[in-house]
Amino acid sequence: MSNGVAKAGLPAQIIRVEDAPLQPHEVVGDYSKAEYDSKENIPEATRYPGLFTTEVQSDGSQKHYRLVGGIANSNWVEMADQDKFDTYKPNAVTHSAYGELMIDLGQYQFNAVSLEEGVSQLKIQGGQVGHAYRFTLSQDGTYSYGLTLAPSYPTAGISVNEGDVFLYQKLSSSGFIESTRVYKATQGYQSQSIESDMADGNIVPYIYLPDGVIPLLSQKVGLVDSFLVTVIGADQYVLSLEYSNM
Repeated sequence: MSNGVAKAGLPAQIIRVEDAPLQPHEVVGDYSKAEYDSKENIPEATRYPGLFTTEVQSDGSQKHYRLVGGIANSNWVEMADQDKFDTYKPNAVTHSAYGELMIDLGQYQFNAVSLEEGVSQLKIQGGQVGHAYRFTLSQDGTYSYGLTLAPSYPTAGISVNEGDVFLYQKLSSSGFIESTRVYKATQGYQSQSIESDMADGNIVPYIYLPDGVIPLLSQKVGLVDSFLVTVIGADQYVLSLEYSNM
């Protein structure tokens, strides 16, 4: 216990006196996020961040909530039942007919696709910008099947529909591949050249392929190829063959 007297070799005790007592902290602005009347109306981008808690109902069932208001107003809003957490579970898909394959990143972070037929074009949708997702393609059919990302860009005068996708490789003056991308049509139009249609905004980059390499699938039944998809913008993805011949 100090008696307020300075000890030898030490400075005298300093006593701080406030001019005025500290006032309670003022909350500036609203720290809470918007509340929604149902979980179906919650935007996808706000579904995942934040803490969550579990409420056990009288019948023994469980409901899951996420705190969106924080201590500023202590508001809670129901984010999801257990099915929303299935986003973090794998999704099994069987591709049994030759044609388009859709990978929906808004529903699952991992899709396991069994190939029983070839893929004529790959479509990707959903996902949050900056997040990475994966899917696998397994050669589970009687024969091995291939992956065609998209058809080549059409010649002039061909009708193009909104949402159509095209594979295009840009070559240097020496004939080397500078980039390979899949483009998507933003509207319906009559094709001219891909350069002029890009300039007019009729098609925009959709899937980027690192180093211009088009992925090739394993050629033996039972083998698996694993792909990494990174969302870099709204409806823009980087597609990499991460592991092959597994």
